Amino acid sequence: MLKEITGSRFTHVGILRASGGGPIVIEAMQGGGVYETEIDVFLKRGVGQKYAIYRIKGVIPPPDWYHPLVLAAVDYFNWDYDPFYRVGSSAIYNSELIYLSAKKLDIDLGKFERLGDLSENLEASRKYLLQQWKKHPDCLKRKLDKEACWHQIKDQRILTPISLIRDDNLFLIESTLDKNK
Repeated sequence: MLKEITGSRFTHVGILRASGGGPIVIEAMQGGGVYETEIDVFLKRGVGQKYAIYRIKGVIPPPDWYHPLVLAAVDYFNWDYDPFYRVGSSAIYNSELIYLSAKKLDIDLGKFERLGDLSENLEASRKYLLQQWKKHPDCLKRKLDKEACWHQIKDQRILTPISLIRDDNLFLIESTLDKNK
């Protein structure tokens, strides 16, 4: 859905951390909430197992301890995943995990955008976004019908992986992505 709406190949993000058993990714994932997963499992979910690694400018981890972003993210472990992409709720989605963790370091990452402004192709994603409209907390609270809920969803502000990646506070470390696509 994010690829269709944003036109970006970046649809999922996580926080990479080193461990004695190999790299681990802290992520927010539907069906699991916020947890850690092995890097190979994380990559297998991606198209062609392609990835890009970014680092926050000016944030240098101590050589003998975890990166400050990893420590900030730990507070969100076991939070539920938010399939409605709502900021400020008691559940969290993947880009929001990065944003909130960076915010604890006094760093603003990414730009929130109105979902309805992300793409001219938003109508094509309407079916996906309305699959659970009857369960959408904002629509339930306001007792909205399907069409009114759709307008509520379009007005919702969302932070996407591509918005994070485009932020000037990040710089690319490594990428296996084709630079021409």
